[in-house]
Amino acid sequence: MQRTITLRDGAAVDIRPIEPEDADLLVAGFERLSPSTRYARFLTAVPSLPRHWVAGLVELDHRDREALVALDSQSGDMVGVARYVRLQEDPQTADFAIVIGDPWQGRGLGRILLGELVEAARANGIERFSGDVFAENQRMLGLGRTIGRSAHVGVPDSGVSKLVIEL
Repeated sequence: MQRTITLRDGAAVDIRPIEPEDADLLVAGFERLSPSTRYARFLTAVPSLPRHWVAGLVELDHRDREALVALDSQSGDMVGVARYVRLQEDPQTADFAIVIGDPWQGRGLGRILLGELVEAARANGIERFSGDVFAENQRMLGLGRTIGRSAHVGVPDSGVSKLVIEL
């Protein structure tokens, strides 16, 4: 089910669950990300998206593993992805991640996409998101506060915080 959303600056994006046919769109979207955005998403340098990761990122059951994509309504380019993976050891918790293409950051897309992901997670019995975030990534930590009750705990000497959001 695809929905068209208008951002606060008037740009339109289509949001829908990712599908296996989106593999090339995902790779192209990744290649448009700046090195700093890639680093913030993966917490390490990832110069190119390994092909063996791609299938795992697009072939999901949409229950325990979900990803929503945002597509530029005009070009069809993938401009954002929000995803979760339910933790086997704690089925009410899911690891989550979000990435927004550089030109689309700061326009409200992250909040919208993460809000849509929260609704999908709640529908599947997930009660909280947990994810690793660089401690200096105030934008992401702030986004967590807008979605639900959140807490973050720094990991000593790593520069990484564990962000937990109660849905």
